Amino acid sequence: MRALCLTLAATIALTACSSKTPAAPPALKPGGSACEGLVQPGGKQVRFGENDGLAGVVIGDGKAAVVLAHQAPGSLCEWLPYARSLAERGYRALAFDFNGAGSSSFTGHLGDQDVADAVTYLRGQGVTQVFLMGASRGGTAVVTAGARIAPPVDGVISLSAPAAFAGMNAREAAPALAVPVLYICAEFDTSFVDAAKELYDLSKGSKDRRLKITYGSQHGVAMLMPGVDNEPGLEITGFLKTYAKG
Repeated sequence: MRALCLTLAATIALTACSSKTPAAPPALKPGGSACEGLVQPGGKQVRFGENDGLAGVVIGDGKAAVVLAHQAPGSLCEWLPYARSLAERGYRALAFDFNGAGSSSFTGHLGDQDVADAVTYLRGQGVTQVFLMGASRGGTAVVTAGARIAPPVDGVISLSAPAAFAGMNAREAAPALAVPVLYICAEFDTSFVDAAKELYDLSKGSKDRRLKITYGSQHGVAMLMPGVDNEPGLEITGFLKTYAKG
């Protein structure tokens, strides 16, 4: 009888193992209080990139999409209020965590590859236009990625970007940037305002390069608080309206 019980137990265990479904990618759990109540309602949690290692939130369903790349340190959480504002204006926004940050796995890729993976994901979802927008670290990443993504994206918006960061060199990429680009920085934002001016000067190959130096010392996403109707927000809205179709 004991031998029969052991046999049955082994059979049940083997059956359970053989019928086990593959583990789903880990749920998106953005860290910190900044995301509380912001992902829902209406936000769709997504994973993409190598082995679905990158985590993101999509808000809106427009055919023109905006990739939102965050600062360092930081996560997609900081972009969610602005993503909702974009969605209200008819755009689709994808805010994502760089690999090794927030809910994304560490892959060792440079941040511009993460941006490129976000573009690939959105194009696979049927969007017809993609714009890149990043703050600080994210600003460096979108300039670097925007110079090499093929087919080209429709525009790049860089806020308070250093000329180089974590292996990404926007200083080298900017001369190859052929798409429209908008650089924004606050006039008292230390060395970042010098970097914005330098990158603008280097972007001579862009079909439309713009530089907006705003009053104050706010850095990156903070320039867009409390909403999209302040000076930098209106500059971005105008840029998107110029190049977004329909």
